[in-house]
Amino acid sequence: MISGNFKRLLAEHRIKGFANRRKSSGINSSTGLVGMILDTENLEEKFSLMDFHRSLDVSRYNFKLVICGEQVELPEGVEAEFLNRSDISFIGKFKTESIENFANETFDCLICNYNESSWTASLLAAVTTARIKIGVKPDVYNIFDVEINTGDIQIFRQEALKYLKILKSNS
Repeated sequence: MISGNFKRLLAEHRIKGFANRRKSSGINSSTGLVGMILDTENLEEKFSLMDFHRSLDVSRYNFKLVICGEQVELPEGVEAEFLNRSDISFIGKFKTESIENFANETFDCLICNYNESSWTASLLAAVTTARIKIGVKPDVYNIFDVEINTGDIQIFRQEALKYLKILKSNS
């Protein structure tokens, strides 16, 4: 059995490799898809982010959500995939088809709000393709195009929307 620390170190190596490639740089056309990655830390506070697509006028069918951590009960009407450490192989590959499909999507934007110690969330964010990736500072792996320096969910939401509107008006 491979220890959790060794698995984390291998995943971190993979994160850095994907972050260095900056997969977001080659996307020119809009897909209409929005992705979000959250962790289960303070998840009840983060429930307000789960309708983020409405603020962007994006259909809920074009909004994909992954929550990293143990599966929990979600508010009615919220659909999400869950990713925990056991769903990742020791070389950092996703074992579940739904998470692999998420990682292979091309999103207009990827919104990430997770604790910096969540290497599972960082791995998924690093390998997922998006025109723009927005996340919480500090970005220890240099994954995000925009870092928002706040621990407050509502301020994070407001700032992310502000940046997305600016970027949308400039494209």
